[in-house]
Amino acid sequence: MRALSEAQFRAATEGGVPDPEQVDVRPDGTELWSVAVPMPDSLLAYTLTAVLVAASGEITVVDPGWETPETHAHLDAAFARIARDPADIAHIVVTHAHPDHLGSAEALRRATGARLLMHEREQLAVDRVRALAVAPAGVGGDPATGGEVGGAVGVGAGGAGGEADGGAGGGGAGGGGAGVAGGGAGGEARAAAAAVVARWGVPDAEREGLTAQFARSRSNLTLAQPAEVLLHDGDVLPIDGAVWRVLHSPGHTSGHICLIDDERRLILTGDHVLPTVFPGVGLGIDRRLGGAEDDDPIAEYLAALERLVPYDDYDALPGHGYRFTGLGERRRATAEHLLKRAREVGAVLAREPDASIWRIAAQLSWSAGWDRLSGGPMLASALLQTGLHVRFVRGGGLARG
Repeated sequence: MRALSEAQFRAATEGGVPDPEQVDVRPDGTELWSVAVPMPDSLLAYTLTAVLVAASGEITVVDPGWETPETHAHLDAAFARIARDPADIAHIVVTHAHPDHLGSAEALRRATGARLLMHEREQLAVDRVRALAVAPAGVGGDPATGGEVGGAVGVGAGGAGGEADGGAGGGGAGGGGAGVAGGGAGGEARAAAAAVVARWGVPDAEREGLTAQFARSRSNLTLAQPAEVLLHDGDVLPIDGAVWRVLHSPGHTSGHICLIDDERRLILTGDHVLPTVFPGVGLGIDRRLGGAEDDDPIAEYLAALERLVPYDDYDALPGHGYRFTGLGERRRATAEHLLKRAREVGAVLAREPDASIWRIAAQLSWSAGWDRLSGGPMLASALLQTGLHVRFVRGGGLARG
């Protein structure tokens, strides 16, 4: 894997927010830009927003970032650099419904009249959260390696979502907006969270704090209206300037998408594959109870990684970090990371077939150590990811892998 942007690589590895940069320009004048917008209180410093400026003047924005004044200031500065008027934004595409990607979409939509496009499964998740009046899942970091984008359910919203080990984005901040739930989970949601905590076998001393993590509302995913365009696998976006084809890539969230550009030989990966961290899995904003008993986000994610094989030699424009080449190498490393954790969970289950999620998690390797993790804000994420791996292993996932 090799960085395609020195400035973005330096910012991702040393800190800071890089300047906007042109990725591609076509003979007709169509331009593709990569614009970094800051993420508040996150170990991941920024979201990479793609801005496509068609020769017709029509503008498409992908993943506009958090709803904060800083986001809008960076976008305004980027449009000044590009010498374009934000009023020309016609389409806002989101790869998935996390606040660091979708957050500012509603404000942009109101300001410009642009259409919002997202996968129908993400829209269903947003609708479900609103209907249940529960706080969305947070997006924190992976506890296993300290280098994964991850999110605990209800534990902040500061990254791309992942397991719980000090990963990128742990412990995010609200960053404006009322939240899909409109300001906090009700008693029903708290009771549901308490039931999950009990089912995980969490000791009594930890239950109250962990339940509070689940019930905390710290997101900014307000959408006044549903997306105007609901996307499906294989759809070609109705935009000017590029032929972008939707590749449904579930796992990180159920309706996550990548965008394939065969002409430019590039892929916008969102949080499906990232250059500096491993994305967390099963982090849809509606996963208040860890999902349905029969779903398997890890199996879905591994299958979706395999769907990228035809594009292994395409340039990658990810949702965080830096543009890179070597997608195949990174894709394989990402899959191996998940399978390694699954094998570790499988070893514990072989010794203790009836062990609780808490008991299993306590025997896994965490970069900060279990003792520190079990008393910290990423505990919910650690248990959520452990539970998903248990489901994967018990469902025969290792044999299939």
